[in-house]
Amino acid sequence: MLQNHVIRLHLFFIPPTLVLFLLPLSLGRSILFSVILYHILFLGYVMYYKLSEWKSIYQFLAPLSFFLVFPDLFLSNFLGVLVFPNSGFFHWISVSDYMAGMWVIPLFLALQFGKEISLRYSDTLGAIAAGIFALVLFSVSEELCALIPIWYAQKVHMISHVALYVIVPEGILGYSVYWMYDKVKGNLAMSVVGSFLTAMIYTGSLVFFFFFIEVVF
Repeated sequence: MLQNHVIRLHLFFIPPTLVLFLLPLSLGRSILFSVILYHILFLGYVMYYKLSEWKSIYQFLAPLSFFLVFPDLFLSNFLGVLVFPNSGFFHWISVSDYMAGMWVIPLFLALQFGKEISLRYSDTLGAIAAGIFALVLFSVSEELCALIPIWYAQKVHMISHVALYVIVPEGILGYSVYWMYDKVKGNLAMSVVGSFLTAMIYTGSLVFFFFFIEVVF
């Protein structure tokens, strides 16, 4: 049943998103409106089908998506390895506005994938599966977004357009999202705290692997 809901949500989301990208709008604004549309559809879906589990997921992922703006700021301003050239209406210093909500989409998919694996096998395998899913999804996204371009790495070791230092942290992010959500789900205050801690785990892993790969090697 949950698989059907996930599929239907994204079937509702994809057609109007394609229309947005065909309109005479800047790329950044098309992305921003697409992100806003996703949030509206997600919340509408939650209310219409009374999906209490999805409500708890949103309470965790929405603040997490906002907190994940700050690792991007750190990378672009202090390490100088990412460029975000397409803004919707404004920048968070150097990060486009849509980044504050965009993280919800891939992390929701990673979390749902992990939950499906956990139902069939175990929570441990579910968390690992969420991490692997996030690693693959974000790596593909890094490649595609560099070609559009939305953002891209520069002056770092790369495989094609994917920066090597971000690969493992993105897997860690998927794993930690699954693990932390399981600890805080259903509690709004703890969901915000847990989302902040998850963002800090991601930030720390980015810094560690940046220095490990770019400085040591």
